[in-house]
Amino acid sequence: RGNSGLQGMALFMNHFRYSTNPIVQYMGLKRFRLCEGEQSAPSDTEKQKFEEGMQYLRSQEWIRRSKVLALSPQADIGNIKCSYIRVGHLQVLEPPPTNDKIPRKPLPEALIHRELALLHRDNHPDVIKNRSCSPEDAISFHFWMAALGGSVKSMNDCARICKSQKPTTGHECKWYVIASSFGDRSASIKAAEIFASKGNTRFALIFYKKALTQGDRLTDDVRCLFGKICSYEIHIRIAGLLIERNADLNRDEAILHLEKAKQAAQNVKHEQIVTEIEEKIQKLRQLN
Repeated sequence: RGNSGLQGMALFMNHFRYSTNPIVQYMGLKRFRLCEGEQSAPSDTEKQKFEEGMQYLRSQEWIRRSKVLALSPQADIGNIKCSYIRVGHLQVLEPPPTNDKIPRKPLPEALIHRELALLHRDNHPDVIKNRSCSPEDAISFHFWMAALGGSVKSMNDCARICKSQKPTTGHECKWYVIASSFGDRSASIKAAEIFASKGNTRFALIFYKKALTQGDRLTDDVRCLFGKICSYEIHIRIAGLLIERNADLNRDEAILHLEKAKQAAQNVKHEQIVTEIEEKIQKLRQLN
């Protein structure tokens, strides 16, 4: 069928059996991680071919041929600099304690894991025919692996999955914080909302202000069209948190953010919002 791109590579890794392939084991290639139960058990024929392959690689014939060709196990693999997703002792969906081991640019391995998560989510026939685990387990596993491999979109997906789990683990906020550190505006806003809901105004302010410095390649007009949080909404929220934190000390800064909110709302021609902001500014100035 020709080049199937990323989906084709994902399906290949989904079907490829490392445990019954003597060549990749001889070469010392790293196993591509799959969710437990994602593949069916190998058939007797596959096991037999694996044993035959291993016997050949241990035979005098292969030893003689490999010497002629100057080949040895892992002969060239050690000279290739490879980066792999680091899991350590983490459980599925558990975020790492720090993000310093997550690559700043998504690894190719991470892109394949994300594609597999999407294939399981869509119940692609080629991934469900051998699957004995639940689709939720496979989706969670591959989004998690993709997130650890540097996929920011998958970090947000992990956060959303963690939010839906009972009992809550607290992983949701941690994933948003990690995605925020990778420059994701929506993750910064989500993290701020969680901190604000818990009464942690200090960290809520930090992440709302951080969101204002991060771009998502969208204007406020487009954000409004797609129901995303606009700049003026963030400024209004910051002003509210400042007053909640200390009305007397933060009044001037709150007014400054409301002025910025007014300007942003005027840019998208939200006259009603502009009027509401003007009223808030007037009230704060009267208190001053």
